[in-house]
Amino acid sequence: MKFDEMKLSKELLKALDKLDYEEVLPIQEKVIPELIKGKDCIVQSKTGTGKTASYAIPSIEKIDWMINTPQVLVITPTRELAKQVEHEFKTIGSYARINAISLIGQQPIKRQILSLKQKVHVVSGTIGRILDHIERNTLDLSTIHTCIIDEADECFNLGFIDDLIQIFKALPPCQKAVFSATYNDEIKQVISNYLQDPIFIRLKETTEYNTHISLNYVKVTKENKMETLFNLIHKHIPEQAIIFCNFRENVDQVFDEFYEKGYSCCMIHGGLSQSERLENMQDFKKGMFRFLIASDVASRGIDIEKVTHVYNYDPPTTTQDLIHRIGRSGRVKKKGESYTLVLDTQMKYIKRIEEDLETSFCEVSVQPAEMPKILTQANKIELKDEVIHSEKMKLYIKAGKNKKIRAKDIVGAILQDKRIQAEDIGIIEVLEVQSYVEILNNKGNMVLESLKRIKNKEVSVEIAKEIGG
Repeated sequence: MKFDEMKLSKELLKALDKLDYEEVLPIQEKVIPELIKGKDCIVQSKTGTGKTASYAIPSIEKIDWMINTPQVLVITPTRELAKQVEHEFKTIGSYARINAISLIGQQPIKRQILSLKQKVHVVSGTIGRILDHIERNTLDLSTIHTCIIDEADECFNLGFIDDLIQIFKALPPCQKAVFSATYNDEIKQVISNYLQDPIFIRLKETTEYNTHISLNYVKVTKENKMETLFNLIHKHIPEQAIIFCNFRENVDQVFDEFYEKGYSCCMIHGGLSQSERLENMQDFKKGMFRFLIASDVASRGIDIEKVTHVYNYDPPTTTQDLIHRIGRSGRVKKKGESYTLVLDTQMKYIKRIEEDLETSFCEVSVQPAEMPKILTQANKIELKDEVIHSEKMKLYIKAGKNKKIRAKDIVGAILQDKRIQAEDIGIIEVLEVQSYVEILNNKGNMVLESLKRIKNKEVSVEIAKEIGG
C-alpha cells in the first residue's frame, strides 16, 4: 500500500514524499486508519517498525491549525525520545506548518513556559516535566484531542505509574493510544480505566523481539573483555554501531579506550548534561561518529538509520532491556547484528532471555583481527529530513509585543509581496522585544528582501542565528 492511497492531506503527502516514505509499513497500515477514526488503541510492536510515524501522521491530520493551544500530547520515558518525537512531528508536519515543542528536564523551564505561550500544536515530553507544567498551570490541556503514551513499558518500569495517572486525570476527554514493545498485565490494568473500548493492535509476530537482528554472545574474562570487543569490531567493520554498558563508569572507560585508538566515537550517559547528550546523539545520527558508547538512555525509541551492529559490553539483565538495545539496529526491514560479551557468572542472563523469547543465542568465538584504518574515519550521512529543513529560513524581526505587533500583523506584512502565499509562512513567535517567523518553500530570501515595515513601522529583519529556535 502507498501513502497516496490513504487519502491524506496534500501537505502531509508532500512531506512524506520528500522523506522517501512510499510504502506504508504494516504497523502504519493498521494504526493510522484507527487513529484517524478517533479510536483508542493499544499497540504492541517491536522496535524499529515505524511506530512514531504511525501516530504522528493521523495526529497531524486532525490538528486545527487555527487553534493556538496544544492539541496533541505525547508522553515518553526519556528526554532523547521526547526530542526525537518533537523533531518527527515538525518534519512530517512541516508543510502543514505544525509547531511542536518538547518539555524535558535539565532545560530552562522559563523558556518552555514562554514557548507554551506561542502557537503550539504538539507537546512531547517526559512524565515528570509534563506534570510539573500541569501543576504550575503553564500547560493548557483544554484543547488536547489526542494523547499518546510511547514506550509505555519503560514508563511503568521507571515507577511513573502514579504520575501517569495524574496526567490522565488532568486531561479532557480525548483519544488515547498506548504504544509498547512489550505488554503485560500491569500496563493493561492501569490503562483500562482510562481508555474507551480500545482496539488492541499487534503485528503478527512469533516473538516480541526484532527477528531481523541476529542474537550472538561471546564468552569473555575480565582481562580480555576490551580486547575481544575490539577484535569483534575489527572483524565486522560496522557502518555505525552502538556499544551498550550497564554503568556510566563503564561508558567512560570504553569511550576512553576507543578515543585513544583514534576511533570516531562519542558517548551518552546520565552523567552528561542534557545539551551534551542531545548534541552527541544528533552528531551520531548525522554520521559524524561511527561509534556511540552509551548506557540504556540510548536504548529507547531512538531511530538511527545506519546502525548495523549493537555490542553489549555489559549484558542486559532483563529481556526487555535486550529487546530495546538490539532494536537500535535492524530498523524497519533492514537486518542487524547483536553481540553480547558475557562472563561465566553472567550466563544466567542469557539463559533467562532465551527462555523468555523461546529462542537461542549463537555462541561466537573471536580471533585476533587487525584494526582497519577505515574505523578512524567519520562517515557523514545526509539525513532525509534535512531536505525539508533546508527549504526553511527562520527570520529574526527586531520588534515584538513592545511595538504592539501580533502574529497576524507579521502575516499581513509578508503577504504584501505577491510572490508569497499564506502556505509559505510557517511558525510565528512574538516575544517582548523581538519576533521570529519561519518561511517555507525556499522563499526565505524573498521575504528577507521585501519585509521592511510592519503596521507602517520600519523593522529590522535578518536571518535568525539558529534555525528551529
